[in-house]
Amino acid sequence: MEDNSQIISFHAPKEAITLNINIYKLEGDKNWSSIGGGAISIGTDRKPVEQLTGTFTMQLKENYAIDFNINSSGRAQSFKLYFSTFHFIIYFTLLPL
Repeated sequence: MEDNSQIISFHAPKEAITLNINIYKLEGDKNWSSIGGGAISIGTDRKPVEQLTGTFTMQLKENYAIDFNINSSGRAQSFKLYFSTFHFIIYFTLLPL
């Protein structure tokens, strides 16, 4: 599965200015624990764009590492997480003004 990628495009409701992404992994005791995440915002002034849109990408790397990238209107947020297995869940949260 190494070097496989997934690209998700998003088009947030007009009221949203921030996209938060939280990553959770399944622990051995069958509970989910937060292991990281990222966010991107167009800000309250909504410049340079009026609406939050963009892409979220994931690329599987060797040794259970995953590169995450969020892109929106020329702004980008990148982060890398390491897993012991590929049992994880991603939550997307949109925040209004």
